[in-house]
Amino acid sequence: MLKLAYITDVHIRTTTPARRKDDYPSTVKTKLLEVRKVCEERDVDALLIGGDLYDSSSPSPQAVSIVLDCFKGVSFPILAILGNHEMLGHNKSSVSQRMIGLLSRFENDYPVKILEGGFDRPSYTFECGVEIWALHYEYGIEDRLKEWEPRKQSNGILMAHANIVEKPAVFPDHVLFNEVKSPARVILCSHYHKKQGVKEANGCLFVSPGALTRGTISIDDLNRTPALAFIEYDANMNVRCTLEDLKCALPPEEVFDLVEVEKERGSEARLKEFIETIRISQQTGGGHCKLEEIIARVKGVEEKVIKRALQALERSTK
Repeated sequence: MLKLAYITDVHIRTTTPARRKDDYPSTVKTKLLEVRKVCEERDVDALLIGGDLYDSSSPSPQAVSIVLDCFKGVSFPILAILGNHEMLGHNKSSVSQRMIGLLSRFENDYPVKILEGGFDRPSYTFECGVEIWALHYEYGIEDRLKEWEPRKQSNGILMAHANIVEKPAVFPDHVLFNEVKSPARVILCSHYHKKQGVKEANGCLFVSPGALTRGTISIDDLNRTPALAFIEYDANMNVRCTLEDLKCALPPEEVFDLVEVEKERGSEARLKEFIETIRISQQTGGGHCKLEEIIARVKGVEEKVIKRALQALERSTK
């Protein structure tokens, strides 16, 4: 029998994000200590981390200390892949020259092992034969997951730091569950912070506990409870995947400044309205109206809303 735990997108940092009322580093540490406690109680064979353990490619000594304080001396291995936040300019080759790469050299003292990643072969194999395919973040990884042609599919695990989603998303860089071509039956989702649960598609189990931390203050952050996942293989290699919410996670009103969140929602609503105004004006003007002319007609819109609207329109026309 093999028992694994899985977390992702912890985003350890030593400053508190805007619109949070708590002490973010302390909150993260409390969550990681609960993760360790649950892993020890369940006697897991390994803890897997799906990338972005840190919020930076060069975490501060205080950020590294959080990991050391929480996981020093654990009896199980901690196996991780790298996320986009842990690379300078989203470049994998930068890792060896940054703090993340330096930490991986202290195998006897630093509890987290960064797996060798790649599409060509598994990166880790447990004694029972279950393989882990490790795919660090890279630009265009979602397209590579669609185009991949693995020789066969095993009962193993794929960890990929990519936007793997159940339903079409508004952002372009994503791959749907039913589009993923995988050499492993169990796919551990990360990078996309929402909790999608455990779903089956095309013979694969997609496990998506969502980000362990809530830093972006989206509607999803306000409505979900951070969780970790468990992947368990029995003696016959049948696999069962479940999610478990963290008990230490506080309700949103104790974590976020909801007054500021409401202001942000109002800004988002004005942004959508402004974009729609521009699009309607372009349509009714026969496509000859310049953006500058349309903007000049609209009154009472903040400069930052105009700037974000123009960026969104530019992306949509590419």
